[in-house]
Amino acid sequence: MKYLNDFFYIDLSQQTHLAAWGMVKRTGFLLDEVKSIPSTEAQVKKYRYFQIAQTVAFVLAVASEVEAHFNFGLRQEALFLWGVAGPSIVVVDEMYQKRYRELLHGS
Repeated sequence: MKYLNDFFYIDLSQQTHLAAWGMVKRTGFLLDEVKSIPSTEAQVKKYRYFQIAQTVAFVLAVASEVEAHFNFGLRQEALFLWGVAGPSIVVVDEMYQKRYRELLHGS
């Protein structure tokens, strides 16, 4: 769980508490709307993709940590989901390579 704290906490905490960088990430797409630039829709899509990617990565990570600790017999299912999400979501692939490939194969 320390890995998840280190990987997610700083970024999500900044966004939740509206620290300077967190406000930029959460509301940056509004700046284009204020300036009447037509690229606002692209910014909103990028923001949605980022939020979905973070959620998928977090859920997979928590499920993998629980599986590695308790051994419920769902490693193959977890590996399948990492394999499906990884090629499409950069953060998922990064997390899998850094921690979950070894954790799920090695234990």
